Amino acid sequence: MFRKKFYYIFTILLLVIILGFITHSSLLAESTSEANATVPIEQFLDVKESDWFYDDINYVLQKGLMNGTSSDIFSPNEATKRGMIVTILWRLDGKSSEKETDFLDVQKDAYYFDAVNWAYANGIVNGYNETSFGPEDDITREQLATIIYKYALYKKYDVSGKASLDRYEDVNSISDYAIPALEWANANEIITGTPGNLLLPQGSALRCQAAAILRRFCSQMVPAEEKPIVKPESNSGSNSAHKNKETVGGETNETTDEKQNDSSVISLNSVSVEPGNDAQILVKIENNPGILGMTLTLHYDETNLSLESVENGEAFRDILNLTTSKSLKSGTRFAWDGLELAPGDIKDGTVLYMNFRVLDNAKTGKYPITLTYTEGDIVDNNLKGISLPIVNGCITVVD
Repeated sequence: MFRKKFYYIFTILLLVIILGFITHSSLLAESTSEANATVPIEQFLDVKESDWFYDDINYVLQKGLMNGTSSDIFSPNEATKRGMIVTILWRLDGKSSEKETDFLDVQKDAYYFDAVNWAYANGIVNGYNETSFGPEDDITREQLATIIYKYALYKKYDVSGKASLDRYEDVNSISDYAIPALEWANANEIITGTPGNLLLPQGSALRCQAAAILRRFCSQMVPAEEKPIVKPESNSGSNSAHKNKETVGGETNETTDEKQNDSSVISLNSVSVEPGNDAQILVKIENNPGILGMTLTLHYDETNLSLESVENGEAFRDILNLTTSKSLKSGTRFAWDGLELAPGDIKDGTVLYMNFRVLDNAKTGKYPITLTYTEGDIVDNNLKGISLPIVNGCITVVD
């Protein structure tokens, strides 16, 4: 009787130990799988092997630095958000921070909450001010360069390399705070210019461009012992030696289904004005590829500037109708549309006049005037998407 009871108790204890070991092993395996989770690039319908960014996106996917915007969509031509970039570097660093920021627009249930806290605690981000970070705002190329530069400083990487930016046509549109970061990023070929000698510092960094920039940064700056292991690609037959490369939007691109135009550019002028005066910003098109429809979104500093009126420019005036938002505040959208284009309708020149008022209490400084668009916002006469670089301008308030 005693032996049977002992055997029964021993059997139960043994089962408990075995089940506990299995459960612990399963949890460990699950945790490890999550930490090293990679997403196969083949599952994304909008990323093809012929795309210039294929290898870059595959790299960040395999490292677990970026994911898709849905289970089968990566959205390579959408703008990257500020919160996303901070989250990517937080993943790369593999650390967390218990210190919370005072940013009112960073909610505790947001995916980037811990990342923003970590970045702020380590001096990688400062925010627009003490209470605003703008995590859902599109990140500009100069902001991206600055955040990566500060991350490199935090990691004590070599940031001694500097390149002169004077050769770029839009050097004057670089914000003062971003100059050291762009000099470093350009010297290390992390962020490069376009064939038209443009850096596009105020332009939004697309997700495909962010992937390319992050790949260059990790490959060139991050020490080998800190790099996450890249798992073997599931598609062993992929051809990484792509050809027919172009340079668009500041990054080395390959030909995609969206028509690329290296020689075409939309540009804004820059002016210096005293408080209380008017400032006119012209939006011009050079080497017009035949735009039939276009939507641009305006961003500017409303605390120092006010957009008073807009007018369709002569390049589009008799060809495309202009529709604007009812309010001319920052975030207003300008939409041009037409029915068809004749050869004589394709003109270069001014497409939009924007008449700003510098407020009486405006502080001295440089205030970017930024136009952005997303994939499909610019189309040609055949309703095919066109990708054009935008050289944004600024209004400098002087004494």
